[in-house]
Amino acid sequence: LDTENCQTWVEHGLDLSENNCVSKFDEIMSKMETKEHISSTDERNNDSGISSGTADSDADSADEKSDDITTQIAKIDALLEKINDENQKTRECLKSFDKNEHQKASKEKAKNLGAETVDTSSKSRVSFSGSWATDKAEDITWASSMEPKRYPIVVFNPAALSQPSSTPVGSRYHLTFKMVQAEAKICSQILQSHGFQEVSSSNQDFNIMWTGSHPNPHIFKSMLPHQRVNHFPRSYELTRKDRMYKNIERLQISKGPKHFNFIPKTFTIPNEYSEFAAAHHRTRGAWIVKPVASSRGRGIFIVNHPNQVPMDEPMVVSKYIDNPLLINGHKSDLRLYVLVTSYDPLIIYLYEEGLVRFATVKYDHSGKNLWNPCMHLCNYSINKYHSDYIKSEDPDADDQGHKWSLSAFLKHLKASNIDTGQLMQSIEDVIIKSIVSVEFSVNSACKMFVPHRNNCFELYGFDILVDSDLKPWLIEVNLSPSLNTESPIDMKIKSAMMSDLLTVVGIPAIDPVLKRAQFNQKINNLTQDENSKKFNKRNRSAEARRHSAIRLAPSSSSELSNMIRDAKEQESRRRGWVSIFPTVETWNTYGALLEYGSSNNLILHEHLFPGMIRKPANKIRPRFKDNKKRSKSAGQSKFEKKLAETESFENKVNLSESPRTLSPGELRVAQYEKHLEKGHKTTIKTKNCKDLQKFGKQTAEKKARSATLREKLIHMIESGLQLSEYQARKAFTVYLLCILQKLSDFNEDTEDSNQIEVVLKFLQKAALSLREPYILKKPNGNLGGKDKAALVAKDLGDFLGLYKKETEMFTVYREESGIIPRQVFEEFVTCANDSDLERVLTLQTKLFRCSHIFLGKCLPPINTRHSPLLKTVYGLSPDRTIRDRQCTLRMSGRPNPPTSVKYNLPEAGACLDIQTISPPPVSSTALENIAEDSSRQTTGSKHKIKSEKPRLIFPRVSSAPSFS
Repeated sequence: LDTENCQTWVEHGLDLSENNCVSKFDEIMSKMETKEHISSTDERNNDSGISSGTADSDADSADEKSDDITTQIAKIDALLEKINDENQKTRECLKSFDKNEHQKASKEKAKNLGAETVDTSSKSRVSFSGSWATDKAEDITWASSMEPKRYPIVVFNPAALSQPSSTPVGSRYHLTFKMVQAEAKICSQILQSHGFQEVSSSNQDFNIMWTGSHPNPHIFKSMLPHQRVNHFPRSYELTRKDRMYKNIERLQISKGPKHFNFIPKTFTIPNEYSEFAAAHHRTRGAWIVKPVASSRGRGIFIVNHPNQVPMDEPMVVSKYIDNPLLINGHKSDLRLYVLVTSYDPLIIYLYEEGLVRFATVKYDHSGKNLWNPCMHLCNYSINKYHSDYIKSEDPDADDQGHKWSLSAFLKHLKASNIDTGQLMQSIEDVIIKSIVSVEFSVNSACKMFVPHRNNCFELYGFDILVDSDLKPWLIEVNLSPSLNTESPIDMKIKSAMMSDLLTVVGIPAIDPVLKRAQFNQKINNLTQDENSKKFNKRNRSAEARRHSAIRLAPSSSSELSNMIRDAKEQESRRRGWVSIFPTVETWNTYGALLEYGSSNNLILHEHLFPGMIRKPANKIRPRFKDNKKRSKSAGQSKFEKKLAETESFENKVNLSESPRTLSPGELRVAQYEKHLEKGHKTTIKTKNCKDLQKFGKQTAEKKARSATLREKLIHMIESGLQLSEYQARKAFTVYLLCILQKLSDFNEDTEDSNQIEVVLKFLQKAALSLREPYILKKPNGNLGGKDKAALVAKDLGDFLGLYKKETEMFTVYREESGIIPRQVFEEFVTCANDSDLERVLTLQTKLFRCSHIFLGKCLPPINTRHSPLLKTVYGLSPDRTIRDRQCTLRMSGRPNPPTSVKYNLPEAGACLDIQTISPPPVSSTALENIAEDSSRQTTGSKHKIKSEKPRLIFPRVSSAPSFS
């Protein structure tokens, strides 16, 4: 027996039965007998005289044989003694194996081995639990609901954006994140300022994933306990407008319409068009039309008759709320940030600060201006292009301009003697009931796809409209609310909100690479145990076995204790997030509305609020007892009377009774009214006289440099060089940005309104060249001036977003001969104005006779005297089929070299000429040569079209550098 490896055999679970021990013993005895047989054979050979030698040699050999026999006997005695010792040790090992004492030794050995591994690998990566005990930094806290022992949780601070730490928590633990189809720059900045490293979208070793779309089910299934993603499965049940209305309508039917009367009457088009027409004839008025899955005010318009509603795409039509609460004559709505960290049990937070967005044009109650979106829509993406829009320059002055903070809005209402506490509790009621309407659907999907309780969280953007009766209406819920920080107030509120969000969801400070290796080993062990128990059953796929192994959990009691502990730890980390569910009164109010058959909500309420009387969840109880009285006393005329009687009301308030203890609801409202002090603050600096002089000098130098580079590029193009596809698209993007800025600063007195028509015609034709669908709705003919310029600028901004995206995805940048040098082009684009860009691009377009190098297709030009570039960016062909076929064939290659009489350039290939209003003068002989060439090209192209087969064009993947 192998004494040294005996313990190793036991640890590795080998079968050390008595039969094996006997077999080993028999093996050793057989070896001994073999040796004795060899020695006896030698003796017999010697006795028979086989060996030839003298007598002396025989005597010597006899002595040697006696010595060998003595040595062999001594060895046999030693071996027998060793066998006895080994048998004794084997018996002891078997006894310890029966008593499971070997497991303790294995754990001690693994612990020592792990310690050695940590010591040897600490230089490269921190182990899963390597430096937790010694880490006492302020950027981590501790939790214990995921692992058997406490583990660190990252604490985020918006101050890190301006003063990052020298040793952030992300770099200490090798934490990572990834962005997938998301425009969340502030989120990336906060994570990077805390040391997180961004990984590719295909990398599975991450701590948090932020995505702008719904993840696939396999992404949820493959997540580990320490990973987080910002969406629940089937969260679109609340964010798609048609699904949201259907879910709330279902509860209106089952629970009673009076409990869910916070959405206007809504119909889905085209399925419910007849019901919509009948409702319109019963109650005349305006209706607002929205696409079912759009955001940022795209595709929204107002109608006053069913005939004005399009029937070619899915739409939702809602009754327009024509009595909004006005602030200084402007309509407004609220953007509130709602966080759901769990659906079973349901845990909802509302952030203490939000945004109030105002329409740019003052509201008109007559209903004669329904076609003006800048009056009836409060979306920032629409109103920011209006020339009258005012941006707040100071983040602390949050009650100026066309975007306020929620606290400033509540203070303004409170100064007008309005009960803000009742208003905010009504808004909380709307939010809770909206999320409860999708609780069953999301929980069912989580049960199927989400392996761990804390993997998912959801940030919703609720848009709430308050009418003149102070009643909140749910307008829509955004799946991925905008995290753009274009103004100082946006940066302040969203940086604080995102820091508190990442803290409350609890991102464990765990190295994702090491954790995945440990988890895979654990899964392999579990699957092996499961397969050994079920070896006689049918085989299952690896994915099914893995998912079932992940599902192996401790007892239900430990799960409940972890659930309660996790909820309490979240409550301790919530900071600016106000818990609105669960609270003291939520079970008695909303318990009857919960549809998912789980007792976790009741259990959590009992542990968080012990001693409270739990009423049976079989009756819906209104949250407010004086709803009717409140709605009658808040009419528009009475509200105006309240504003006029402010002083008399304040005198009565001063004579009120002694202060009383505040209820939990009133304490929450006090947090909403508190001014937000934290957050990353940036300001828009106003230029003084010295700054203006310096700015003017820099502008002059920049303009002179642009003119020099423009002439240089023009000379290069005339010499035979050309812009690459990427360069042309980037220059055209900068040119459109200049036009966008002009539309945003449009002045009716000094500028020509025909420029707006040129841009609108361009968009109508350029929309056909995009790969993604782009719906352009022409503004109403009654609009004019600044209002129309704002709408066209909004459409141009949407077009630019898609155009940039396609440039980065499908355009390949190469350094080739015959292309403008990159360094010269980049410097020109940086300092060029719109006129310089227009001259360069127009020359490129005319010489190469088409514009699909930066638009993708050649379409009819715009016949107008404004904007020479926009009128020459399209090629002409009377036959649209031929035009589209040529553009399609040319999508995969560079344009042919140009043919020009003025410049000595190579002969051009088959490319359609472009018609312009004022073509360059040429000689008569040159015209004859061009006519002969064009007729020969036309004849050849006819035969070519008949003979050649259609060619498949595949999209190209690009690694082109991005630009802003």
